[in-house]
Amino acid sequence: MANNVLLKIMDNNMLTGPNLKDWLRNLIIVLDFERIAYVLEAPPPLDIGPDAPQSELNAFEKWQEDSRRPRNYMLASMNRELQTKHEKVSNAYDILTALQEFYSENPRVVEYELCASLISMKLREGVPPDDHTIKLINGLGRLDGYGVIMLDCLKVNLILQSLPSSYKPFITNYNFNRIERNLSKLLNELQEFHR
Repeated sequence: MANNVLLKIMDNNMLTGPNLKDWLRNLIIVLDFERIAYVLEAPPPLDIGPDAPQSELNAFEKWQEDSRRPRNYMLASMNRELQTKHEKVSNAYDILTALQEFYSENPRVVEYELCASLISMKLREGVPPDDHTIKLINGLGRLDGYGVIMLDCLKVNLILQSLPSSYKPFITNYNFNRIERNLSKLLNELQEFHR
């Protein structure tokens, strides 16, 4: 039986849908403590006949028994709407699969929203460029993680486009005199220009 402190984690972190990642992290902590997290990793074993070897019967029964607690923990830590939707699902793996299909982040949506936020970022006049440029560089790094390949010159142009009009001399100078365009050099030169 799980430690009451661990079960309290589940009580205090009820699944509402959008918080699926955090809720799942807590659920796995509880299930790992009880050594039954494996039931979330693969679908239930196929139903086996009565003439199956005893070892297979034992493994099947153990999986069914081990899946019962996670299923109940999951249902108990959901809001009422989600409980109603999933109360007839027989095992924890199938509940998790349904939740992930519905609530997991769609990489294309994340990629689109990240692109939109990067394109709309503008440095305000008079504000040092450090934090702004670092946020853009980090966002571009996240895009790389989603497989969006951008040439360094495009990344540099995105950052230059986000600068206010007081940086026009810098942008003109940068475009006419720079052969190599990379983000760390750009950050250093922006900091130098702002001083």
